[in-house]
This record gives sequence, structure tokens and C-alpha cells, in this order.
Amino acid sequence: MADVINSVFFKDLNPSIADTHDTAFYDQAARGVRGVAFAFEPHYSLNFNAPVVSSKVRYIKALIDNAIASELNDKFNLLDDGETNLILFHRKKMFEQTQARLLRAKEIINSGGYILNDIMSAKDYTVDRQRFECIFIFNYIVQASIREYLEFQAHYQSHIPPEKIVPLERFYLEILGAPVPSPAFIVQAREIEVKAPFAKPDSFQPEEVVDDAYTVFMTEVAKYKFSELSKVAALPTQQQTRLVRHTVTQGTPYTVAMLSYLGYPEYLKTTYHLNKEDMYRHVSKALDNVAVRTIKGNFLVLNPDSNDDREKYTSYKCTDDVKSFYESLPHK
Repeated sequence: MADVINSVFFKDLNPSIADTHDTAFYDQAARGVRGVAFAFEPHYSLNFNAPVVSSKVRYIKALIDNAIASELNDKFNLLDDGETNLILFHRKKMFEQTQARLLRAKEIINSGGYILNDIMSAKDYTVDRQRFECIFIFNYIVQASIREYLEFQAHYQSHIPPEKIVPLERFYLEILGAPVPSPAFIVQAREIEVKAPFAKPDSFQPEEVVDDAYTVFMTEVAKYKFSELSKVAALPTQQQTRLVRHTVTQGTPYTVAMLSYLGYPEYLKTTYHLNKEDMYRHVSKALDNVAVRTIKGNFLVLNPDSNDDREKYTSYKCTDDVKSFYESLPHK
């Protein structure tokens, strides 16, 4: 979903950008989109009854719908057998992602004057078709993003502490600063079954993330948008998770070799201006406080001219293995 939403916000799918394609192009493109079905029984339905004003809108809407279905299918496939704390980690990241999308859409809608009532009351969509396309698409992203989060939340409600359950109206009142639409676009379609009461351990903290290697790593590297690394972004979401889980459980030399192969040190330097010592400390924290000198030594010996102890620091022995594993993963 991220690629589609980002393309609508910032790239070629943005309906506010001057279009070089005609109606016939979008007619054919829309017919060529094969729908992706939910691999589960949804708890919510999205009844967005604004008129689809063009073939371009129909095409982009189909891409958004497919991306949502694919993302939820992948997440449920990954997490259905997962531990509660892993589910809570993904819940937190999904809420942050949803909030960011809503705020971005809100900014675009407000600055462009893309008021939904205008499309509902219009008599002629050809007068300013591009504006009506923007009204539909950006308002649809709002509803689709909220529905996606609510679907995730309903699916794992028995794992989520009550104080972390986000009701529908909170998205509108607290994030969008708008009343809940009436009639509502998002409707609960079936009862949410809580299979077992949420068991709160004595030591549980609401924002706690499971202290396993994967979640410790992801919590730290999220500060620098690790998932935007080109080699990471080239993988489907499920394969990104597989890559990280494998990498951080193979030992420090292997992990350092993989991070180097993925281009993470250079990315931190060019994008965030981290010097080497700051980078070593960051990676140390991501690996649950492995000694900084161990991190540094394993990065240094990747350079064949390094004089560091190659018996103590062995990441250079893993370079072929990390490349082979990465290349074995299915790419987008």
C-alpha cells in the first residue's frame, strides 16, 4: 500500500499533476486491474458513495483497494501465529502510518479546497474534472486508511489492551478535526469476537515492544527510516520482515555484513549526516547494546586494508552469505 499511497501523494498518481494520458488510456488501465480479494472475512465495509467522476479515478481507486487487501493479507499471514508483543509492535507502527497519511491528506484537502460536499452536489463534472478527481481520491485515501487500521485492530482485538483500542470517531475528531460523516462511510459489518480476555502481565507497559532481536532492532532503526533503503524497499513487506528476522539472529558479524551490503552505513552518512562513531553507537543499540567496539571492529574488517583483528572480528567471512540470502528473497 505504501507505494500506491506515496505515488498518489507525491508521484505519478497524484491527480493534481497535469496529465498526459487520455480517457481511453485509463479505461484500458482500469479494466486491466485484477481485484485482490481479502483472505479473511472483513469486520468493516467501506461505503464511499461519492461519484466516480472519471476512468482515472476508477483506476487509482482500484489500485488503492488492491494495495489495502494485499497489505492486510500479508500482515495477517505474518502475525496470526505471532506473539502478542509482536502484534502490538505492528499495531503501533500501523497507527503511526495511518496518522501520518491522514495528516498528509488533510493538508492537501485543506490547501486545495478539495471539499467532499462539492463533488456530491456538482451537476457537471467536466467543468473542472481535475479538481473533482482530487476531491474523490484524497478523500477516499482518508476513508480507506481509517478502514485499514480498524480492520487490523478488529482482527487482533484480543491482543490489544483496552486503552489502546482506537474508536472510529477519534480519527475524525482528534486527527482530522472534523465531525464523523453522517451517514458513515465506514460501517461495522460483523461482530468483533474477542477470543479470550486480554491478559495484562504484571510488568506490562502499554507501549512496550517485545524485547526480542527483531523488535529491538526495528524500534531503533525506524528513527532513520530503515525500510526506505533501496534494497529493503525492493522487497514486499513480508519479505522485509523475513530479511530482518534472519539477519539479527545470525550473530553480530553476519548482521554487520548484511547492513553493509544493504548500504545502511552510507545511507546514514548521506541522509542523516551520522559520523562513523554515531553510526556504531546506533547499530549497537539496534542490536540490543552489543559492545560498540565489536560493532566497529566488524565494520572495519570489511575493508581488506583494515588492520583490525580478523580473528576477533569476522564479518568479512559473511559477505558472500548475506548477498546470497538477500538475492534468494522474492522481490517486488
